[in-house]
Amino acid sequence: VSNPAGITQIKGGRVDLGNGLFFPWVRFENKDNSFDSSDHGREYEPYFFYLPQWGWVKHSSYSPFSWGIGLFTVGGGGSGFQLKNEFFPEGKRVESKLAFTKFTPTIAYQLTPRLSVGLALNVYYCPMMFKGLFGSSYVVVDDASAWGGGYAVGFLYQPTDRLKVGIAYTSESMLENFDTDKGYVQIAGQAIQQHHAKVKDFQLPQKVGVGISYQFTPKFLVGFDAEWQDYSHAFRKIVIEMEGLGEST
Repeated sequence: VSNPAGITQIKGGRVDLGNGLFFPWVRFENKDNSFDSSDHGREYEPYFFYLPQWGWVKHSSYSPFSWGIGLFTVGGGGSGFQLKNEFFPEGKRVESKLAFTKFTPTIAYQLTPRLSVGLALNVYYCPMMFKGLFGSSYVVVDDASAWGGGYAVGFLYQPTDRLKVGIAYTSESMLENFDTDKGYVQIAGQAIQQHHAKVKDFQLPQKVGVGISYQFTPKFLVGFDAEWQDYSHAFRKIVIEMEGLGEST
């Protein structure tokens, strides 16, 4: 759980660097296709993705304010495999690559010795590549990207010297449409055509997180957090608009 109020707990200055690896596995089966990305059936092309992160925080001992900035890869992934159906019995390449990168200027304020509040501005940049087979249509959206914004607000309360409780809210992303001139569509039995393309209303969900920690000893801390994410308006569908052809969902 990311809580912008938490930077008030850092005294002085601090820089953090990190990197993660994400390995998506895919398993799928229908009447025309069967593949498995597990170790026992690599019929699909595996991908792994780097998830870099960087953060800087400054807190003066003479001020109740703390400042910070961060750059994170907060989501994404991808996969690739051959898929066939009755319209394309020879099969088509189905593939996706997507990354949600977030830049977060943050400010926090120590309201009292035991209560702090924080606010972060979330600036998103998201590159996307997508190839999909939809019935009699094969659709490609290549080299698309979108910018967007959002915010996060959080509170951190310390009831005792050892116990801390936090809550944070992150808004749904407000991404513009993914836009590219490299949109392609092929109807079964026809040649592939190039169009200007948009991927519309593709957002990250809003979320609420709570966390609690207890400092048993100066060198032993135990923490627990939980998060609710609202997918009722996010990742529900992909709407692709091809210039001159209208929308496909």
